[in-house]
Amino acid sequence: MSAVAAKPSDELRTLMNDSSQREVECQNYLQHAHVLLAPPLSRVVQIVREQVAMAGRSDYFLLCEVTEVGLRRRLILWEAKAPQLAPFEVATRNRLIPSRALIEAENQLLYYFDEYRSNGQFLDRYQIRHPDDVKLGGIVIGRDDNLVKQSTGERLPDEVAQQMASSALRIRDEHFYRGRLRVMTWDRVAGVLDLNPVQYGG
Repeated sequence: MSAVAAKPSDELRTLMNDSSQREVECQNYLQHAHVLLAPPLSRVVQIVREQVAMAGRSDYFLLCEVTEVGLRRRLILWEAKAPQLAPFEVATRNRLIPSRALIEAENQLLYYFDEYRSNGQFLDRYQIRHPDDVKLGGIVIGRDDNLVKQSTGERLPDEVAQQMASSALRIRDEHFYRGRLRVMTWDRVAGVLDLNPVQYGG
């Protein structure tokens, strides 16, 4: 009797719950979650992973076709961090701070974004007509159950930590990202795989 193949969402969750960091393996599943990563009503025409830039290697970007007055290409830039890395840490019982992993991802995205927008050869290579068509997508990091790295001292109750993480993300978006950059957990990607298993191509 042949074994039943694991669902892609189950495969991803196995990687998410591994004790070691599985960032690279998890990236393989992003291609099946473009409903989250690409602009609405766009068509993904190319995926680029590990693009070498002066500032380093960008993890993942999408080239999308969008129709406004006419058809144009947009590049949407994403950074992936391991599901094992929490985006926030406890600063006090009333305030969180971004983790080193989140700050690193933000910093990497900004450097790649700035470089790609200002590199004419890069824009020509990917048929991007204008620097404004290079867009920040966001960061995929952590899991819903590890949004906050607890301190070694007094631990926050899980419900409180979740609420504080939600507030911390809202504050960063309201005053820093301003809708230009999104942060989501790998659970969001797994959820899309649950809903759209036919998009998985093996």
